Amino acid sequence: VERNGPTEKPANVTWPPVAAAPSPPKTASNPSSGAKTEPAKPLEAVEVPLSNALLQDVRVLSPEWLCLVFDSTSAAYDLFEEDETARRELTLAKQQFEDGSRAWYQGLAQKHLFLAASAKVRMGLMPKFENPAGWQVGGQKPAAATFFPVTVDGFPSHGPDFSTQMATSASRIAECVYLQLEKSLTEGEVTSIEHADGLKSQLKFDSASSVSWGLKVNQAGYLPNAQKIAYLGMWAGFSGSVDYSAFDGKPFQIRRYEAGDTWRQGTAAGDPVFEGTTRFRTKAANQKTRDTQITGEDVWELDFSGLATPGRYCVHAPGLGRSWPFEIGEGAYGEAFYHASRALFHQRGS
Repeated sequence: VERNGPTEKPANVTWPPVAAAPSPPKTASNPSSGAKTEPAKPLEAVEVPLSNALLQDVRVLSPEWLCLVFDSTSAAYDLFEEDETARRELTLAKQQFEDGSRAWYQGLAQKHLFLAASAKVRMGLMPKFENPAGWQVGGQKPAAATFFPVTVDGFPSHGPDFSTQMATSASRIAECVYLQLEKSLTEGEVTSIEHADGLKSQLKFDSASSVSWGLKVNQAGYLPNAQKIAYLGMWAGFSGSVDYSAFDGKPFQIRRYEAGDTWRQGTAAGDPVFEGTTRFRTKAANQKTRDTQITGEDVWELDFSGLATPGRYCVHAPGLGRSWPFEIGEGAYGEAFYHASRALFHQRGS
């Protein structure tokens, strides 16, 4: 996923600033809606242990960088359930929904109150995410730790009090923690990942099977005689672009992809069917729309246009990792075309 954003953390920014309850419109049945309200109170952080229950994924960006993906939705939901003020507000909103006086307000109140609970949890987690002293990777404190939230999908509908509007009208956040390692990952070695709160995980690095999230390919596929270029680059939140200069001029391979039992257990298999050289393409500063950087990434390219043999492959960069699998074949775009056409038909043609 390409992400837009600055490469330096803005100074003197309080996030989130305040939590103000949504105000219904002024009506005859609600004369108080036009009254002067009290200033909104700043949100207060809530202490949440950084545990394995919140950790969703450990991603290799390079031998020097990891991305840990957390999801605090369950902790926010627990806080939301325990908040008596929120429950009273939702009870009132539900009554007004049922009697028709403010049918629109229930979903809005649910979204606002859950977002407030989610923000309180995230505020408590942020100092832990960004403090290198709390982390141990391979028994060593990382050189840097940076947190950046990424929108992934809608909130889940956990219970009967959560309407369908709530489940689809707000965004769910993945908390991505980027760790710059003091010691590079070693091929074939198991590396421990721990936090002072009790989180414990581990990762075995094998460049033939470990996905490098910095390697980007067209996952729909490529036509046999078309240009085929993979890209190497990654933006690590406020730490900026991941440095892949160590792979500039180094060889890469295209190898057959052998699927595993799960989405992450596949591997680059067999002898290389194509070999090429990783070349630098452009700096992040050169990728701009007006004055805004597009990706924040320094980018390298891996050109394998010379491979035309149909099959299912992945890019393998020795010492770095493999890409997601892709197809080469005349029907490579068939499935994407089918789903796009079907969506247009059902959304516009019926």
